[in-house]
Amino acid sequence: MLKSQDGAFDKLKKELLKYSLLPKECVFIDDHLPNIEQAKKAGFHTIHYEEFPKIENFEKDLMKILERGN
Repeated sequence: MLKSQDGAFDKLKKELLKYSLLPKECVFIDDHLPNIEQAKKAGFHTIHYEEFPKIENFEKDLMKILERGN
C-alpha cells in the first residue's frame, strides 16, 4: 500500500493502537505533499519537508509541534 492511497493511514492508526499511540501523538515527515495530506486527514501532526538536506526550517517546524505538546 502506498502512503498516498486512501486508507493507508487508517491502517497505520490501527497498528499504532497496539502500542497505545494516537495519531495526534505522532509526527509524520515527508517531502511528497499527497502523503502529507493523507496523514493530516488521519489526524497526524505533519511536516512537509521539501528542503532536504537543509534542516533549518525543519527544526523550526518540529519545535512548533513539540512546544504545543499535543
